[in-house]
Amino acid sequence: MHLAFQHLLLVERKNHGFFWKL
Repeated sequence: MHLAFQHLLLVERKNHGFFWKL
């Protein structure tokens, strides 16, 4: 669960805040 959360943060950072734009 913790690793999945870290992965989500990494993906979000890599996409330059893609999820924030949604």
